[in-house]
Amino acid sequence: MQPCEARLSALRAAGSEAEALIGDITDEALIAQAVSLVTRRWGLAYVLVNNAGISFIAPAETTEASAFRRVLEVNLVAPFVLSRPFGSIMLAQRDGSIANVASIAGLVGVSDRTAYNASKHGLIGLTRTLAGEWGGRGIRVNAVRPGWVKTEMDVADQAGGGYTDDDITGRVPMARFARPDDIARAILFLADPSQSGFRQRPGPRDRLRLDRGRKLAEPAHPQALTAAPCSRNGLRVA
Repeated sequence: MQPCEARLSALRAAGSEAEALIGDITDEALIAQAVSLVTRRWGLAYVLVNNAGISFIAPAETTEASAFRRVLEVNLVAPFVLSRPFGSIMLAQRDGSIANVASIAGLVGVSDRTAYNASKHGLIGLTRTLAGEWGGRGIRVNAVRPGWVKTEMDVADQAGGGYTDDDITGRVPMARFARPDDIARAILFLADPSQSGFRQRPGPRDRLRLDRGRKLAEPAHPQALTAAPCSRNGLRVA
């Protein structure tokens, strides 16, 4: 776990009110503490971003059940356990936005990532369900689905030797990884109440694709499958 004093100081210097809790996102006591902190400090909650996630790269036949469960706990169960209390606050307000950071791995199958793929498929399903339950009651629930983003998790995954930067940048016309700021801007867009039309609705109109041209390109990696079209309830950033 990394300290976040520098980030807190930067936020406060910019005029924002900010607090931090450091701990295991799968610990329900920590989540209860977070809800208590928010309600005591601000009284209301308008935006929840479920961004915490871990990966696990291994062939399916060697993946231990304990490792599989750990990925599901962080990537799927924790977003639900967070969405439940904060969603209740938003329901009382009849206003709010939840953004779940999923992945294109929730749309396709990528070899050697059974736990990660399953968790992200599940997170997209959770997003669709909450959007259907809560959309008519004032809460916008969306999934942001990045492709490869240059983060510490990607650096750690590449250290295992499974792929290189060229394997990824060669697959998209813009020839680069997504940046964390790309994803953050998409989430900020969804959190904006003036964009409240982007929620679960019938038909293909509620789509915003930010994929660096990926849809135009055929996958060059033998382990990849072509991504399916973006579903109506979410935002795909790839």
